[in-house]
Amino acid sequence: MKCGILKIDPATGKKKVKLYADDTGKLKGDVRVCYENIESVEMAIEWLSDSEIRPGYKVHVEAAVFEQKGETYVPKEAHKLDKIEKLRIKAEHERQMAWDEEELHEVGLKIVILEGFYTLEEME
Repeated sequence: MKCGILKIDPATGKKKVKLYADDTGKLKGDVRVCYENIESVEMAIEWLSDSEIRPGYKVHVEAAVFEQKGETYVPKEAHKLDKIEKLRIKAEHERQMAWDEEELHEVGLKIVILEGFYTLEEME
């Protein structure tokens, strides 16, 4: 079940979804999903949390909380976009935000954490 429009990463042009891994690189089963609208987070929490994504697999959904880890702040290197990339991202954003009746099924969230979304066996 979708709850809003997924945010596009300006650096890659792809939808902002992150799969979390442990220190050894094995996927943990947690996912971060970034949405364009904050209201979508509330919908995802209400509609998806504690629901079964398939028989026997419940998913937990919560709003992401970002905290500084460690004592010193290390800013990420900014990715500079050229004019064409900016226009492409803007056009994609406007396309997603448009109320096209045929595209209403492509609606998605802002940022949520999905725990237990898949098992390690499923990833292998």
